[in-house]
Amino acid sequence: AAGSGARLLHHEEVAVPAVATCASTGKALPPLRIFASGWLARSKGGRLSNVAGCDLLLTHEPPKGMLDSFERDGQIMTFGREVEEDLLASIQKLAAEKQAPKVAAFGHIHEASGILTGHSGVPSMAFVNCAMANDGMRAHSIKKPFRIVDF
Repeated sequence: AAGSGARLLHHEEVAVPAVATCASTGKALPPLRIFASGWLARSKGGRLSNVAGCDLLLTHEPPKGMLDSFERDGQIMTFGREVEEDLLASIQKLAAEKQAPKVAAFGHIHEASGILTGHSGVPSMAFVNCAMANDGMRAHSIKKPFRIVDF
């Protein structure tokens, strides 16, 4: 809303000033670096080139294999696509270079809401599907808990 101070990020980074201090040193914590992209599928070419060293990666879609599937009527439903494979490969490359974000947060798959840590390809990251809406294609109510990640 106008005047709210909210800002829509589309394939860009922002640094959020710290509002806390380190308990052991008393020094101000560094700013939180956030890289956000609403639809990576529409952001071709160098899509994660600016993500190296950021703290939080926000995307609409999950990386392939990261909280992107669920069971319905006894069948596993998976929504991995080429874009999500590219996203996971990019994250794994950053992890190999010790430049991966601390947290990747996304939504899109309402039924797979949750937190995944310790994945073999990127063990230092937390993957958070923070979808809170009801299951199914049409969101009409908030049915899931908030997700809190300490990093």
